[in-house]
Amino acid sequence: MKSLAKLFGRFRMNRELHLLEAHEIVALLKAGSVSPLELIDVVEERIKATDDLVHDTHAVEGVRFTEGSLLYAERIAETNASVVSQLEANGAIIVGKTNVPEFCAGSQSFNSLFPTTVSPWDTRTTAGGSSGGSAAALASYQCWLATGTDLGGSLRMPAAFCGCVGFRVSPGRTPTAVGGPMLGLHSITGPMGRSVRDVGLFLDAMASRDGWDVDLPSEAFEEAAVSGQEQGLKALGLKVGFSTLGYKYAPEVESLCRSAAHLLNNESEVQEVGEDKLDSPMAERIFHALRAEQFAETFGEKLENPDQAALLKPEIRWNIQQGQGLECRQADEAREDLKLLHGQLQEMFQSIDVLCVPATLDAAIDATVRYPTKQLGQCFTNYLGWMMPTAIVSVFSCPAIVLPCGFLEDGRPVGLQLLAPFGADAAVLRAAAALEARLALPKGTTPRPGTGKLNTEGPRTSEEAAQHHGLGQ
Repeated sequence: MKSLAKLFGRFRMNRELHLLEAHEIVALLKAGSVSPLELIDVVEERIKATDDLVHDTHAVEGVRFTEGSLLYAERIAETNASVVSQLEANGAIIVGKTNVPEFCAGSQSFNSLFPTTVSPWDTRTTAGGSSGGSAAALASYQCWLATGTDLGGSLRMPAAFCGCVGFRVSPGRTPTAVGGPMLGLHSITGPMGRSVRDVGLFLDAMASRDGWDVDLPSEAFEEAAVSGQEQGLKALGLKVGFSTLGYKYAPEVESLCRSAAHLLNNESEVQEVGEDKLDSPMAERIFHALRAEQFAETFGEKLENPDQAALLKPEIRWNIQQGQGLECRQADEAREDLKLLHGQLQEMFQSIDVLCVPATLDAAIDATVRYPTKQLGQCFTNYLGWMMPTAIVSVFSCPAIVLPCGFLEDGRPVGLQLLAPFGADAAVLRAAAALEARLALPKGTTPRPGTGKLNTEGPRTSEEAAQHHGLGQ
């Protein structure tokens, strides 16, 4: 108790409670050293001191709910999203919303309603998406915890670009309003924080099988993270694999990721996982087919209405058209291929405990570019191309956490994905917490512009994006 009081006194005197981690704030609340209202004041002061952000991935009853779209610019949510109800039932106070790309499409948090969200590590660069607002708010100390969603990397790419932690949990671990068969591509609600322990703490409050047909065993997630911190990498004795999934990464990004994987493997050589063990091209085809199918089913009616279609960004219109052009057999074939892929994953995890994959091809891009059309000699025909290292992992149905593993010379953070078998969410948290403790990297920053050259190639306007996707305006 003495150390807790000392901690509180030091940070309160300096008006720096925002610098504490979420589990430390919880300890102060339990001790009665600070009140929820005082903490809300801290959040408000911090938001005023940085950029004002709005988040729109989850409905909060009575609060504006736009999903980043002009179609819902003035909509007010009539009910809570299931995850919001779950969190409030566990004592959470929803203090605000953070920015998202339109309908969470793409990993760049721009839309026609609000300013583009940027990474506080370099305010010239994107915070990623779709949970870019959440990641930026965490990294700039605007809040202690934030929710996110992830279909193709929307929790993980923002975590990588903003130097925080994002966890795409196993399907069935957190509430969903969509449900559907377990064999498929799922949008997952997950926790974000500045530390692995905080993410475990948040997952304890968020976990629920609501909307799912699967019943995963309950686990103590914060306890798992603490266990990883205390045991350390040597005691965990993990067998670690590493995969590039067949993509080319910026040399410094890949080097930092490989070095972290080497540490995770007790400074021993990691097992290389190539396409002979994991069919990445097949996984990419599965992702594109199932995502297109979902977009056609979810947004198809909007495309048929000329007034509504005119308000959709071209990237979404293209993705809907891709789904509408699919033959039934193509989606069915993708689901059959998914069975084969999951079989490969099961076999792979018989020889390793954790698979490491770089979260992004490069560090954060120029925030004035909607998406890159070319990176490291790789050309992309659509807005999804640069997202493949996380998108492919989405179809694995594995728990996948991203945590920072280092910084480039220009100060931009680099993120590493850690994967484990389906349902092994606590094991991922243990491994990530142990690695985080060993790396001992900074957790957050005051927003600042960078100085390095970005040289991002890609469309800056809706017209340029439409042309790149072969669409007319």
